[in-house]
Amino acid sequence: MLIVDVCILGGGLAGLYAAYLLQRLRLKIVIFEREKRPGGLLKSINLDGYVFDIGGSHVIFSKNKEVLNQILNLIPGGTIRHYRNSRIYYGGRYIKYPFENSLYQLDPQERYQCLRDFINALIRRAKGEFKIPKNFTEWCYQTFGESICNKYLIPYNEKIWKVSTDELSSTWVAGRVPNPPIDDVIKAAVGIPTEGYKHQLNFYYPISGGIESLVRGIIGSFDSNVILKLRAEVSKVRREDDLYIVRVGSDEFLCKKVISTIPLPELLNRLPHNDVPKELIGLIPKLAYTSLIVIGIGGKPKNLYDFHWIYFPQPEIPFHRLAILSNYSKSMAPKGKISLIAEVSFKPNDKINVNDLINRSLDYLDKLGFIRKSDVECVTYRVWRYAYILHNHDYEYVRKTLIKFLDNYGIVTLGRFGSWRYLNMDQVVMDVFNVLKSKILDDIGNP
Repeated sequence: MLIVDVCILGGGLAGLYAAYLLQRLRLKIVIFEREKRPGGLLKSINLDGYVFDIGGSHVIFSKNKEVLNQILNLIPGGTIRHYRNSRIYYGGRYIKYPFENSLYQLDPQERYQCLRDFINALIRRAKGEFKIPKNFTEWCYQTFGESICNKYLIPYNEKIWKVSTDELSSTWVAGRVPNPPIDDVIKAAVGIPTEGYKHQLNFYYPISGGIESLVRGIIGSFDSNVILKLRAEVSKVRREDDLYIVRVGSDEFLCKKVISTIPLPELLNRLPHNDVPKELIGLIPKLAYTSLIVIGIGGKPKNLYDFHWIYFPQPEIPFHRLAILSNYSKSMAPKGKISLIAEVSFKPNDKINVNDLINRSLDYLDKLGFIRKSDVECVTYRVWRYAYILHNHDYEYVRKTLIKFLDNYGIVTLGRFGSWRYLNMDQVVMDVFNVLKSKILDDIGNP
């Protein structure tokens, strides 16, 4: 049996950043990652000069300047600063994102409908006519009015989440769904351009290597006390007195602390059944999420769009988001070529015909003017079982109950999937720092 101080389950951003912070304590740390490459969703692949962020489009931004600088300083080779140019495909044109800030780009009748319903919702809120929203649909209608919701917000969210917005709670919207100042919507309706979702208006991206450059930067900072084990899937975790035993293959590791960043259902299923109350085992299937297929496409562009990413609420278009990675950095594609990723969400147990999905996606990319099917030089894809945490009506109770059990069991949970929260990269970094400061450093000792 091998003896270490800390076992970290999962080698994605949360697990790697936890090791990065903890190594200052001179602890023996081992990270277990089941795949052959670390990084989780922050993976980039290079195929004949085309670089694809095969875990989806990830850019670097934060309201917290200290966190932002911490992330940027970890990226070898530096970053590029961009002024966001994201779009929504609507009515056969590419209008600015967010939708409510681009009303001036709509036809006059639609512009009137959106402004009328927005003001009506505003008046009804001021009069106290609305009850507390029971779901995301009601929150949308109360915040934006029916027209903006029916034209974009509800179709897009039902497309990405794969459920009716009636089934979603409204607890997750802060920081996720732009909630514009009233003045901005009025300006947009009368033709004065405004910007929304401003904390993401400027973002950063690695000059070379794709988003995985951040992962390489973190790993490059590890000292000899941090061991990263790849193709090392944890099969069991059990507590014995004040210590923990982690089984990986035929090996067992004895440690003082376990930090889990693997998906919450996977962790709970790796604990001894006798240690988990039956009523909690029954809650595990209620941890809802959506899965994702990311398709990478490279070749000669049909049109030289300068967009960064585009949202597609239309149900007939297979992908909900398209990112032009070669506009993030020129290094993402050979000179004169384009590197794209199309993101397609699906329910975890859906059977997907990937070849058909790729062909339909290529057809639409041709129709939409991005790349002719005959000019495609490179196609790849990756399926991710865990992609987005689904905030349904069971979410708050189920998550709180299971996390409380793990806290009492002594296992620290971190990151999007470990703590089962829909976190951006900067939020993951903040979460890791704050949780380690409150739970780990106090238990093991300060630097």
